Amino acid sequence: MKNKRSVLRLLDTIGTISKTLFGTMDTEDFQIIIEQIKLLQSNQEILHHAIKHHLKAVNATIGHLELENINSYCCKRAIQRDKELIKTWRGIETG
Repeated sequence: MKNKRSVLRLLDTIGTISKTLFGTMDTEDFQIIIEQIKLLQSNQEILHHAIKHHLKAVNATIGHLELENINSYCCKRAIQRDKELIKTWRGIETG
């Protein structure tokens, strides 16, 4: 066990020296990169959740607006029919 730790320390030392000389990645760099990747994944999940709920709200609003447009169209048609009926009744009364 003690011999294994010595070997690991030696490998870390070699990694640190090669990082300094050649710009290669050592164990510490690897851990930092892994932490950053996990942070990006977490942020992506949070954004996905927020976008999903915002899209639900937008789609509900669009649905409501479409319903309002249909209602508005129906009301306009009903008003036009009523105007035509009133014109017809006036024609009957005056005729």
